[in-house]
Amino acid sequence: MLVVSRRNGESVCLGDDVKITVVEIKGSRIRLGITADEGTLILRSEKKTDGVVKPPEKRPAKKAKAA
Repeated sequence: MLVVSRRNGESVCLGDDVKITVVEIKGSRIRLGITADEGTLILRSEKKTDGVVKPPEKRPAKKAKAA
């Protein structure tokens, strides 16, 4: 495992297609932004079971607010 230190606003690139940026650090929580090609599957580790990827859950589309 490679361990790197990053500050708020700094990034790490994985290959040519994935960029992970530290968006916010608040206490012991870190928010990450991930930029990747549209076809790249990105899952949190708890969404994987024994190396098998669970299919993503479909979320209902957000409704536009009336003006």
